Amino acid sequence: MKLNKLMSGLIALALFAITIPFAAHAGDGTVAFKPGALKAAIGRGETVLLHYKSTW
Repeated sequence: MKLNKLMSGLIALALFAITIPFAAHAGDGTVAFKPGALKAAIGRGETVLLHYKSTW
């Protein structure tokens, strides 16, 4: 019984480790911010990752 739990846990961990790099892949390159760039990208159905820098 313990061996079955161990094996299923190892298989789940292996599948998790294999699929994470594909799920979190970002596009290559960046685009400089211009007014309206965010709305335009979302309108085209593109994925948008914003970098927000705050001084607080």
